[in-house]
Amino acid sequence: MASESLYFIWLSCALGYASAAVKPLFDRFGDALSIYEASEEDYAEISELCAAERRNLANKDLERAEEIAGYCLHGGIRLLKLTDEDYPAALREIKNPPVLLYCRGRLPDWNRLPCIGVVGARAMSYYGADAACEIAYDLGRMGCITVSGMALGIDGVAAAATLEAGAPTVAVLGSGIDRIYPAAHKTLYKAILEKGGAVITEFAPYEGADGFHFPLRNRVISGIAKAIILVEGDASSGALITARYAKRQGKGVFAVPGKIGDLNSEAPHLLLKGEGKLLTCADDIYDTYKEEYFSTINPFNLLPRAEISVDDVIRRYAIAKGDAKKKEKKLLNQRKGAKKEGVFGKIRSLVGGEKKEDVEKIKQKQEENARQKDADRRERLDEERKRSLSPKTYRVYEKLNYETALHPDEITVTGLSVGEVVSELISMEISGAATLLPGGRYLKSEL
Repeated sequence: MASESLYFIWLSCALGYASAAVKPLFDRFGDALSIYEASEEDYAEISELCAAERRNLANKDLERAEEIAGYCLHGGIRLLKLTDEDYPAALREIKNPPVLLYCRGRLPDWNRLPCIGVVGARAMSYYGADAACEIAYDLGRMGCITVSGMALGIDGVAAAATLEAGAPTVAVLGSGIDRIYPAAHKTLYKAILEKGGAVITEFAPYEGADGFHFPLRNRVISGIAKAIILVEGDASSGALITARYAKRQGKGVFAVPGKIGDLNSEAPHLLLKGEGKLLTCADDIYDTYKEEYFSTINPFNLLPRAEISVDDVIRRYAIAKGDAKKKEKKLLNQRKGAKKEGVFGKIRSLVGGEKKEDVEKIKQKQEENARQKDADRRERLDEERKRSLSPKTYRVYEKLNYETALHPDEITVTGLSVGEVVSELISMEISGAATLLPGGRYLKSEL
């Protein structure tokens, strides 16, 4: 009989990524082997499965799973299964947890110590880099585990600063475990493994980084973390997607304030206007979670404080900084010509010329105006999302509407598989562009 891991690899391949059926399948069948041995009639009982997933589950060929298992065995890659005791307990609780995580390095005690996600702009400013360095360094010294995407900019600085503190950090990749992305962070990848950290991913080995992988990766970062700290990012930042996902998962969301008017301040300031909490130093994390982690985090470890220079950290770990000025110029060009609708114009469209109409006609006029207002608002939302979503994501978004919820099986986009459509829908749900309803159906979001 094949090993349990083989069935987990098979299941991970069959369901793809971020499937809503993962937890219902384990609730119904108990383990991966039982899921493998189940019949098509059994799968029909799981309403969260889409047609493509049912077809994949009906295919019992283990050839690809055996290939991946052999690769992992010879490459020193650990398989962390959903049912393992050391699988991140917080990640297991999210709506669509990974069936399997591929890991390298030393897994931290993330079920006992607080995991804090530090994310932010790839094209970071010096201010953002310095803030991320100071905060991550002190989080590590205090006894926290930091989690990031090992991306350019803020993520890389946070991971490196944690290593400088002699603490573990976890990098969650948007590619296979053996595909270092970005390639510029080879030095950081190696240092994480050498200094007691871990690199993990739900993507199969030798799978490259793809655009739709990163929103999926972000849900894993927020899923593992007790809280997310956002340091810089514009309004369309992937870091903001991570923070919003964390909020939906019931995690703490913190933001480091930036300079008013800077594009990289948009994301943290949006959070601060909502439910995000202001964070200026690692002590803010301690103050929030000191009762829950009384025996595991210690602020006195911060005294005496060793000096740390963000310039040294960036140089020592070869952190790729991105181009903040180039990004800012691009975003400014995109926003040229944008105009705000005048307040008085709105008022005139609602109340003008109605004084002599009878009550019924006034009511009808008001209803027409309300419908038109909704239509205009939705049109503006569509235009905004056309600018903010990637072309591939927007092709899927166009198939949705505001009135009738659609299942992924009902959405056909030329050149995209059902799995890719599902991934784009999940990405839109994370960013707030789409709303997931019971039964796995999606609507365009009104927000």
